[in-house]
Amino acid sequence: FDENTSRFVFVWVLICSCWLFPCSCLLDRSLRSLHSASCLSVAGIQSTIDTMSDGSNQKDFIENADGSLLLDHKGLPISVEKFLSTKPLRREVSTRQGPGGMKLSYMGGDVITKTLNEAFGYDGWSLEVKDKTQLDPLKDDKGRYIVAFTATVRITHLRTGAFREDCGAGDAIDKSLASASGNALKGAVTDAMKRAARHFGEKLGNSLY
Repeated sequence: FDENTSRFVFVWVLICSCWLFPCSCLLDRSLRSLHSASCLSVAGIQSTIDTMSDGSNQKDFIENADGSLLLDHKGLPISVEKFLSTKPLRREVSTRQGPGGMKLSYMGGDVITKTLNEAFGYDGWSLEVKDKTQLDPLKDDKGRYIVAFTATVRITHLRTGAFREDCGAGDAIDKSLASASGNALKGAVTDAMKRAARHFGEKLGNSLY
């Protein structure tokens, strides 16, 4: 090469070096940050699992159907407390027409039972009917029995002993007094269960009131 070509090559190599070095440093720094974040996430999950097995600061966590822990968007286990503080999903809420044509939102008894199982486990809670009262049955002009019940129930979280109580009412009409009584009592207990469950958190319908 002549002198001018040598100078051009030298300047070109120098420029490329100055551009590539910061990029490589930036890439290395990004990879280090990603590795650190990944390690912290894994460490957080392991710390949570260790805490659960340790028992010194034990908390309840939500599990999937296969027994694995339900994770949030950060990859960390979701505690029962956090789960119950969220609002119910749209598919968990039904609507019916109320007084004056107003649309009312509610959660069915089957949805409440499913959510209690998810939060506390299938064998982690109990339902106890503390009191029930039947009003005097009446008959309509078609000879059908009109029966109404009120009931008070208690829902208990078995591991902690925490419980919630509330009352509900139910009524039914049937030509059979036994059928009318059974349906009215079932309605009262279900209504009381839903009202008691809501005291555990927004997820169980408290946000609908």
